[in-house]
Amino acid sequence: MSVLVALGILLVVLVVIDLALTAGIIRRLRTNGTPAVPPNEAPRVGLRVDLARDAQAWPAQARGMLDGITLAAFVVPGCVGCERLRREIEAAVVLVPFYVIGDPLADGNDEYLASWTAAQFHLLAPVPVHELDSFERPITYPSLMLLRDGVVVASGHRLADVSDAMDGLVNHPMVRRVGTRARR
Repeated sequence: MSVLVALGILLVVLVVIDLALTAGIIRRLRTNGTPAVPPNEAPRVGLRVDLARDAQAWPAQARGMLDGITLAAFVVPGCVGCERLRREIEAAVVLVPFYVIGDPLADGNDEYLASWTAAQFHLLAPVPVHELDSFERPITYPSLMLLRDGVVVASGHRLADVSDAMDGLVNHPMVRRVGTRARR
C-alpha cells in the first residue's frame, strides 16, 4: 500500500513539473512570437516584384512601391511579430518611402494600419499574402522587404534583417538601429 502511495505522489510531482514546463514554453512563445511557418518564408532576395501577376488588381498607390528605394511590410492585426516589428520601426528613423500592407480578410485593418505612424502609405493587398503570385511563393506575417526599382534587395521578419542593406544603398545612414545614436 505504501508503494502505491509513493508512486501516486511521484506521479503528481511529475505532472506538476510537466505543467510548469509547458506553461513556460507557452509564455516564451507569446513573448517572443514566432511566424506560423519557418522564417525563411520572406520575399526572395533578387526577386523582381510584378504586381500584374496577381489575379486581383492592387490599389493604384502600390505601384509607387516599385519606384526607387522603398520599404514594405506585410502585417496583420493580432500578430505578435508584427507588433514587435512596428515597435522596431517606430524606434528607428526610416528615410525611404514606407508602405505597410494589410491582409484584406483580417478584421480591424483600417485602425491597425493607421496605427503604423511611421508609414507614409497604408494599403490592403488584393488577396491574403499566401495567395499573392507577385512574390513567387507564400510569405508570412510579418514580412519586411527593401526594394530597389521593384527588385527585392533584402527581406526578413525584423528591421535588423534589412537595415544593413538600407545603409549600403545610399550615402547617408537611412536607419538608426534601436538603442544607438543616429550617425551624422
